[in-house]
Amino acid sequence: ERGNGGGGSHAWVNATVSNFSRLRSYLEREDARLRQQKRQRQKRQGGGGGQEQPRPMTTAADVRRIAVPGMKDRAAWHVFCLGGEE
Repeated sequence: ERGNGGGGSHAWVNATVSNFSRLRSYLEREDARLRQQKRQRQKRQGGGGGQEQPRPMTTAADVRRIAVPGMKDRAAWHVFCLGGEE
C-alpha cells in the first residue's frame, strides 16, 4: 500500500463501511421479521373483532438480544464487525 497514494487504505475503509452497512441492514430485517411474527401471534391469540386491541407492555421475553463481544475484547470485535477472514 505504500507508494500508491493510500489506495489500499481506501479499499479497507470502503470494505469496513460496507460490512457495517450489511450488519445494520441485517439487524433491521431481523427486527422487522420479529415484529411481524409478534403481530401474527397476537392476532391468533385473540385479535379480530374489528377494534384494535390495546398494545401490551413489552416484557423481557419480547426483547431479542444480539450477543456481542465484551467491550474490551478487541479480537472478538474485529471478527464480529469484519468477519473471520479479515
